[in-house]
Amino acid sequence: MPYMNESALAYYNGKLQPWIASQPVKTIPSTLYPWTLTDKAGAVTCWPVGGTQLLPTVDFMFTEVPPASGDKGPENPSTISGVSELKVGRVGKNLLLAVPDNTNWYGISITRQADGSYLLNGTSTSSQQRYFPITDCGQLSGGPYSSLKLDVAKTYTLSAKVVSGTIAGGASVSALSTASPSWIPGADMQLESGVTKTATRSAASLVTGEFVCRLNIASGAAFTNVILQVQLEEGDTATDFEAPMLSADANHDIPIGSIYYGGTLDVASGVMTVTWWGLVLDGTEDWISIGSGTYYGYKIIVPQLAPSGSALAPVYNTERCTHFDIQNSVSLSSQHAIVYGNSFAVFTTQNTLASFKQWVADQKTAGHPLSVVYPLAAPFIVQLTPTEILSLTQADKYTPRLNTIYTDASSVQVGYVKSLIREEFELQQAIVSQGGNI
Repeated sequence: MPYMNESALAYYNGKLQPWIASQPVKTIPSTLYPWTLTDKAGAVTCWPVGGTQLLPTVDFMFTEVPPASGDKGPENPSTISGVSELKVGRVGKNLLLAVPDNTNWYGISITRQADGSYLLNGTSTSSQQRYFPITDCGQLSGGPYSSLKLDVAKTYTLSAKVVSGTIAGGASVSALSTASPSWIPGADMQLESGVTKTATRSAASLVTGEFVCRLNIASGAAFTNVILQVQLEEGDTATDFEAPMLSADANHDIPIGSIYYGGTLDVASGVMTVTWWGLVLDGTEDWISIGSGTYYGYKIIVPQLAPSGSALAPVYNTERCTHFDIQNSVSLSSQHAIVYGNSFAVFTTQNTLASFKQWVADQKTAGHPLSVVYPLAAPFIVQLTPTEILSLTQADKYTPRLNTIYTDASSVQVGYVKSLIREEFELQQAIVSQGGNI
């Protein structure tokens, strides 16, 4: 039978890589690739073939903010907010976004370099903090905080390295949580020339799963040609620095045409399935009286049907009303609201239909309208403009690149063409973890 010795195999293997490198890059239709599906979370990671299409599906849901204090009731309502825009972002392994401006900042010039590092020069005229965005940031009190929902089951490492240059005086990189206490213990890293400082934390320890990174500079601190690299990544070990992306390159803001209260958007096709409905009431609705006892009942027919028997446990626990607790059965002896089939009813102290409708109008005028949200008996489709999101390009043909996809909604799940090189690596690691040899 044919025979080839190990030296011959080594010869052919050695010739194979240069041959591959010499071939033109070909774009193969994604339909010929096997698709892989990530888990569903606020942020997910994957190893796709560079430059191929990602297929994110985003689940979104209304939010309810309880009263500032006390129990919810007709005179102490909660606030229910729907969704009018979804955000889907894609970055690499570095979860920070680039500080976009090159500026003179309290005597310190900060210039973003092509490789994603920052050049700092000058002497600080006051104590100051400079925030590094973590994906896209809403401006909350105390600084821009993360919209990236870190996975509480995972660990993250923040690293800061002064590659070159000198610092005279105090400067550090720190991480803060949006929860109290805001400082993450042990995450205040004093900067030293030529030294990488790291802080590793489980997202579960952050309580909210959201935090921000910032550069702290003492008054009088002097920077001379300092090159600073900062990285936040998944895992318990700091790896090679990867340039952070600009917000404009990372984020996709997707308007959904109106306010909706729950559903799923297929980003690539633009198909949105609406699964929840919301009513914001102003007293002009066609209310009717439905009886009296200790409390008085009023009802309207809803435009989008709730599931039959939706008010029955346990489904009613998911429905929400701003001014009343949702109950699973009609009663004239308690103050409550109920959604059942084609009706929404309220049982309250207003003893006439006219006074009740005026009360509803007054709530709208006061800025906290009577609102209710509920699941739909028949979800419906809304066609939006498709959004194409491609995976990050690879540095070369042989090195897969980690992609992180995130959303400000409830969760995202991504279909993608997995790198076969990464698939082989993972299989090898699985064999090694079981005591095998490669």
